[in-house]
Amino acid sequence: MHNVNLKNPLDEIKGIKESTWLKSIHQKNLVELKNSSFPSKKDEDWKHTDPNAFFSSDYFVSHSPSPLSMEQLSLLENIKKPADFLNLVFIDGYYSPEFSDPLSADSFKNDGWAFFSFKEIKNDLDLNPYQLNKKLSVLLNEFKNESVLESLNGRYFQDGGFFVFAPSASPQKTIHIIDITTQSNLIVSPRYFFYASANSEVSLAHTVLSKGDYSYLHNGVWDFHLEENAHVKWLINSNQNQEGKFVGTIRVKQKKDSQFSAWQVTRGSGLERFNWNIDLAGVGARCDLKGVYALKEKRHIDNTLKIHHRVQHTKSSQLFKGIVSDGSKAVFNGLVHVGKGASGSESNQLNKNILLDSQSRVDTRPQLIIENDDVKCTHGTTVGQMEEEELFYLQSRGLSPRVAFDMLTHAFLAECLLGLPASLKTLSVATLETYFKTASVIKELPYDN
Repeated sequence: MHNVNLKNPLDEIKGIKESTWLKSIHQKNLVELKNSSFPSKKDEDWKHTDPNAFFSSDYFVSHSPSPLSMEQLSLLENIKKPADFLNLVFIDGYYSPEFSDPLSADSFKNDGWAFFSFKEIKNDLDLNPYQLNKKLSVLLNEFKNESVLESLNGRYFQDGGFFVFAPSASPQKTIHIIDITTQSNLIVSPRYFFYASANSEVSLAHTVLSKGDYSYLHNGVWDFHLEENAHVKWLINSNQNQEGKFVGTIRVKQKKDSQFSAWQVTRGSGLERFNWNIDLAGVGARCDLKGVYALKEKRHIDNTLKIHHRVQHTKSSQLFKGIVSDGSKAVFNGLVHVGKGASGSESNQLNKNILLDSQSRVDTRPQLIIENDDVKCTHGTTVGQMEEEELFYLQSRGLSPRVAFDMLTHAFLAECLLGLPASLKTLSVATLETYFKTASVIKELPYDN
């Protein structure tokens, strides 16, 4: 292991064997970090989430995956149960074939997709055999780092995965990535790149796990490139411990008539932030983002979104709902930017919250920047309390206070889960059950196939 101080990221990482190709990525990000400044609470995007909480601790970079405890192993095996998943497991940021489902050597030929662990790539990957006339490094450079956290990911990342989907591919199983962090004071920096070729249709899930009372920093980056008429459905499912710190940066580039549908389900962690950056760069491109968060135990969630409408007739939709209790805090900071050339574009953005006690807090700020008159854009936000009359009505019909509470809060969140593929229902249930006591109620939520 190698100790690191995030405010001095220029130190050499010792003791880790890495390819020349991986070293070149680290060097590129080192150059960026030399010219970057760390965020502070004076920055508008960090006004309600203190960045010093991420950067003030010393961490270490692991050389390899750590052994799993019995508790962690049980957690992992339970989340792998659905039969229609193909599970790829990453332990402390490293791909683990031992715990993953076996992969076919001819998966691209037989099922239309291929996966490569970044750590196992020794030289820049030629993608011609996968119907792409370019090198992997060219694809990776499409996404430019816009924050220190993204550059830190590039500085410290040791593994992750590149996924390529052939034209018109439609894999039979949902590809499910499981990230489990096992150690205290560890910094985990995985990167995932998904290339969806023209007319492909892909269902993906990503579960971030931890179990125990140890602190760590998970700083991950997810990149999605959608070619013409590609459709990606993605669930990001966060079920982490109370002490963990997590930053997830999601960067999406969409071409003509592509569609990116994403669901976020989380119960928060000690400090959790999602940075969404969606680039609608092709005519007719559409993104639909839905988020559910259920917080207690002084947990924290921050969703910061930037949706860019670059061209004509693009559409975006964001619906995020949360229940905040027990001294927890939720932040929603959503910006939709409709550019000058994006006539005929449509966007709607809504954030709704139920605040259950005076010790908890919600800070929400939806924003629109519109540089074109020919658009349809709406935004809104609400922060309210549980309706006492509704609780009384359900209890008068014989329900216990606990069941009545769970039914009302489930009904409030259910709108955000509409459209979620049935194959992903089990994952969302497993996460939300940790908040709600009446497990049987949530299993009846109206999911769509």
